[in-house]
Amino acid sequence: MIDPIRRRNVHLFGVLILIALWLSAPSTLAQTSSAQTRLLRTPTVSASQIAFAYANNIWTVPRGGGSARR
Repeated sequence: MIDPIRRRNVHLFGVLILIALWLSAPSTLAQTSSAQTRLLRTPTVSASQIAFAYANNIWTVPRGGGSARR
């Protein structure tokens, strides 16, 4: 039977390996999102809504959240 200190060290080593692999992997999210972004810019906030320009259109969304509308 493995003593508790050695077992903890083995688990810690495994976690460190997983973190190292995760940090060294290329970020597919960053690569795909940059290809799809169409220049989100200049948000304007009012008392009840947020308006912003995206893909050459003006969109509004309620301040409390929800779906954006053109």
